[in-house]
Amino acid sequence: MPLNGLTVLSGTNASGKSTVLQGLVLLSQVLREHEWADKLLLNGPDLQMGTITDVVNKLAGRRSFRIGLDSEHARVSWSFEASDRRAMSADIANVRLGEQY
Repeated sequence: MPLNGLTVLSGTNASGKSTVLQGLVLLSQVLREHEWADKLLLNGPDLQMGTITDVVNKLAGRRSFRIGLDSEHARVSWSFEASDRRAMSADIANVRLGEQY
């Protein structure tokens, strides 16, 4: 992914800086290790995220989440859903190209 000369993530504590980086590492890890997989594996050599419960909002009880990328060249988002909150992977529910997420 091409980045401009310097990209800085800044913000207060708990504002999502680490979440942005973890999302990028997770996508990279999956593409490198399991390019044609139909599941998003949450644990690999570069990043260990645990289970769906560890990834999504615990209070809402959700089993789904979305990762999106937006650049001057492309916009893409992936939606994932797990059958069980204890699962260590999530099925790819949807991929959107060039649309708002």
